[in-house]
Amino acid sequence: MNAMNSQNLKISDKTFYKFSNFIFKECGINLQIAKKIMLSSRLSKRLKTLNFNSFEEYYDYLGTPYGRSQELSLMIDAVTTNKTDFFRESKHFSYLTQAIIPDLIESDKYQTWKKFNIWSAGCSTGEEPYTIAMVLSELEQKYRNISFSILGTDICLKALNKAVNGIYHHDQIDPIPGAFRKKYLLKSKDNASDLVRITPQLRSKIEFKRLNFMDANYKLENSMDVIFCRNVLIYFDKQTQETILKKLCNNLSNGGYLFTGHSETLSGFNLPLTPIFQTIYKKHTSDSDQTFKKERKKVYLHIGELYASRFPCVIRTVLGSCVAVCLFDPKTRIGGMNHIFLPGKADLKYFDSSARYGINAMELLINKIVKLGGVRKRFVAKVFGGSGMIPSFSENIGQRNIEFAVSFLKMENIPTISHSLGGNDGRVILFYPDTGDVFVKKIQSNKTRIVFEEQKNLKKIQKMIETTGDVTLF
Repeated sequence: MNAMNSQNLKISDKTFYKFSNFIFKECGINLQIAKKIMLSSRLSKRLKTLNFNSFEEYYDYLGTPYGRSQELSLMIDAVTTNKTDFFRESKHFSYLTQAIIPDLIESDKYQTWKKFNIWSAGCSTGEEPYTIAMVLSELEQKYRNISFSILGTDICLKALNKAVNGIYHHDQIDPIPGAFRKKYLLKSKDNASDLVRITPQLRSKIEFKRLNFMDANYKLENSMDVIFCRNVLIYFDKQTQETILKKLCNNLSNGGYLFTGHSETLSGFNLPLTPIFQTIYKKHTSDSDQTFKKERKKVYLHIGELYASRFPCVIRTVLGSCVAVCLFDPKTRIGGMNHIFLPGKADLKYFDSSARYGINAMELLINKIVKLGGVRKRFVAKVFGGSGMIPSFSENIGQRNIEFAVSFLKMENIPTISHSLGGNDGRVILFYPDTGDVFVKKIQSNKTRIVFEEQKNLKKIQKMIETTGDVTLF
């Protein structure tokens, strides 16, 4: 065949859509026209290897039985993205070892030996499953009666081959803590080489195999206690995302956990999952699923009030310059919220409603959640409010409230996992204390009257504010 020139390498819109539909059918990846240059660049290497003169010729080849058998997996390898790192979104691994594994151990406390099955779905070149293996190997030394096995799957054979070998360039291991490097990595015998390799013992903990998320049945040997599927769903459309998530849930044990990526949301999907931490979800048992669906009690907070519960309900309030702090224990699923008017501490000789003031409000809320069964060291926080929608009001009290809430939580070692603070708009807050979810609706600054009226008739004001539109889940 003739050598390709630059004109031959251009892909027409018509041919792009042929490839786009083909790729979507085979592996669910949704490529829009904006990805035409990217697709052209990645597939041109395959055209050159096979000595094809055009993308149309390559597409026709993929449609033949021989071309499909020989080339399909290589084409998929070319178009898939394999971006990953060791200890990516590191808070997930801390939560896995500090909260989830202890919870799973306790749930099977009458079992003398527990083996955990972990699945890294969309594992790419292996950094994620090897990170999981490192942190769980450390945990094995603490809990002598546990073991674990890890399954790593991906659609890309080239990436899987690299994962199986466990060989990485030195600059790829920067996120790995020094102690872990010494323990779980081997240097090359060639002093001039910048390559390192995962130790045989750690590699033996992981089974790698090819899996296409579009397969009708994933055919896993074991039900999984924990599934990591992070930064994968973003490549699929909404309908495909829900289909994949349902199949993941079918392979997740009751009471098991699903991790997703920081930019991925499960909002709007009908799934048996409860959010417990930032992009971490727990699968309902049938009993807890019924409890979750019960009609929720509605609690309305005025300035200086707080509420905590271990049962399904929704706590609502309206914020201007005030701040609301939502605290949640993800293990017991107990949470509460306050409505802080001013930073500092009230003198109880002069103030009956001490919870209007920051320190009092926080201490009262913490104590109330602890009395309900929450454990302080597990608390996570979400913080909202502090608007400057009334600029002349008391020397920017909104900013002072924000500074108080942030510094208090930092001092008490309570991690803030999400927030919506400052700006010039008020906010309607809906907190679900049994799941940790918070929904926020902005109130435009030209509607300050609504916030001024907040103490008079909160329930009426909630109905005045349009509930559709710009509502954000935190």
